[in-house]
Amino acid sequence: MNRNSLDQYPGDDGADLIVKSILNCQPDCSRTRLTNMLTNHMPDSFIGKLPGHIHLIHKAPCYDNGEYKGFVEISIDNTELDITK
Repeated sequence: MNRNSLDQYPGDDGADLIVKSILNCQPDCSRTRLTNMLTNHMPDSFIGKLPGHIHLIHKAPCYDNGEYKGFVEISIDNTELDITK
């Protein structure tokens, strides 16, 4: 996680999230979608809204020499553009 990512989760212990299950920090409505992504190594993109912030989130499987290693998440701040209007 970079500094910006760590700062977005101060109440969740920032870097400590790296070793925790991503399923435990998701609302019920997201768990089915996320479980499918993890099981089938499928990418996903969506617009995330937090108070005062709008981000385009892209999650993609990460491979090393063809071996699945997990997911990478890219978050692009679109707050000033407000692409949700």
